[in-house]
Amino acid sequence: MLLGDDLIKKRAVIIGGALFLLLIGRFVYGQYYDYQIEKAVNNITTVFLKAVVEGEANKAKEHTSGHIMWDLAARELPSAKLIQLTTETTAYSDTWAQVESIVQLECSDGLNDVGFYTVSLSKENGEWKVVDFLKEAYFVKGKTLRATEVQSREIKTVFSSFLNNLIDNKTLEAKKQLAGVAKEAYEWGLPKTTESPIKSFSDLQVESLWFRDKTTAAKFVYKVDNRPVEVIVYFYKTLNDGWKIIKI
Repeated sequence: MLLGDDLIKKRAVIIGGALFLLLIGRFVYGQYYDYQIEKAVNNITTVFLKAVVEGEANKAKEHTSGHIMWDLAARELPSAKLIQLTTETTAYSDTWAQVESIVQLECSDGLNDVGFYTVSLSKENGEWKVVDFLKEAYFVKGKTLRATEVQSREIKTVFSSFLNNLIDNKTLEAKKQLAGVAKEAYEWGLPKTTESPIKSFSDLQVESLWFRDKTTAAKFVYKVDNRPVEVIVYFYKTLNDGWKIIKI
């Protein structure tokens, strides 16, 4: 009986060990499979956005499908110098993925700019293709700390300079404090007259709301032409030009 019990125990140990190894193997394979998907879609996103930034529409078109391919064929892309590009896969399956990318670039005027893109990809005939991409104002995620006093002073200086340039009607100088969709909206809405949209501001106060990596949100309370104003402003810290306003 003892020999029989020992044999049963040995078999149980062997079977248990085999099941454990099988589970570990499936887990490792699953992790590797996920890694391969993320690696592939991040690589395609990087190549695609780099081509878009550098004005190479034909090269960008090679990695697209659907309406994006036709949109690129019908337009002439402005050229800029790529400084830094990061990607993060936020959702994916076997045949579809979504990637968020932050692109820093140097424009033809020598100023740094930043773009936030949500890129959708689909797997077609074994190849990942970009099927859609949207330009966002910013990306904010998760619970985090607020900005330090030094960082708050830095963004307050940027916002104060922006307001002063508006008062002095220095449109080009004001644009230097902007990036992303905030810069595009400002350029699109530039006044056709030489009259400043505001005459004065005072009592500028800043309160940090959220800070992570190179992005921060802050509340500004101040007076414009003696009228109380309260706004939430988002900033991004570029590599060469420091903090820039990305949304007001």
